[in-house]
Amino acid sequence: MRYKLEKVPQRPGMSWRHKHQLAPAGIIEPHYHQEFELNLHLRCQGQIQLGQYQGELQEHHLILIPPHMPHAVYHQNPAPSRQAELHSIWFKKEWITNMIFSCVELRKMDYLLKKSDKGILFSSQTARWVHQRLSQLDYSSSSIQQLAVLIDIIAILCQDKTAITLAPISSDTLAKQQDENKNKIDRLCAYLEKNYAENITLSQVSRHLYISESSLHRLFQRHFGESFSQHLTKVRLSHAARLLETTNLRVGCIAETVGYRNQANFNRKFKGYKQLTPREYREKHQS
Repeated sequence: MRYKLEKVPQRPGMSWRHKHQLAPAGIIEPHYHQEFELNLHLRCQGQIQLGQYQGELQEHHLILIPPHMPHAVYHQNPAPSRQAELHSIWFKKEWITNMIFSCVELRKMDYLLKKSDKGILFSSQTARWVHQRLSQLDYSSSSIQQLAVLIDIIAILCQDKTAITLAPISSDTLAKQQDENKNKIDRLCAYLEKNYAENITLSQVSRHLYISESSLHRLFQRHFGESFSQHLTKVRLSHAARLLETTNLRVGCIAETVGYRNQANFNRKFKGYKQLTPREYREKHQS
């Protein structure tokens, strides 16, 4: 699955950002940030996905998400009498690391950030304390006073002895896996583009990529949402469509060029793909 990088707008003159939403609803699509993200869900109903972890939102749900950790939230509409809230805080890893290095008082935060590599769920009591502190945040005050609220919240997080990690795999491991999968996808696409006209099989492609057939099948399903044969057919027919648009080659010749030895079979598959016969498609696009 591909995850979207979501950019966090920076406030001028500020090193961190806070966002407050009332009655959040709907789906927050899978994405990731380059920053740490602290999410406080109040009276929310729904599910949260963090890497390979999935869980239900609690009455007071406070979670710290590390950079590059894919996550998604599925909010359900709560009862009208229970207005849900979502507080989000973002801060950069480099900023907090420099703060920890310069301030001995923040050294406890170093352990917390290392532990957060798999995501941290804090206790409901910690969530209440953080909410109480956020309610005192005054945007009309100076940037230093606002920063003091964040430092206080960090101190509250460090005092939670019952906080637990969530995802079975760290964000660094997920990033490495995504890089490996991207490399495999790039090699796979290059191989198909070069050999799509040949009678290639899943077994041949798996040997080329040095992975098992079952792993390759899962790669197709996760990345393309379809089987090897379905994807190969789309690659072939996409090339056929381009040839129909840009050349005057006979339909039978185009069929052979993209790997079909039987023109009737090619015509049937092309119409299923484009809802037009090859000749109809050519007439429409060349006119």
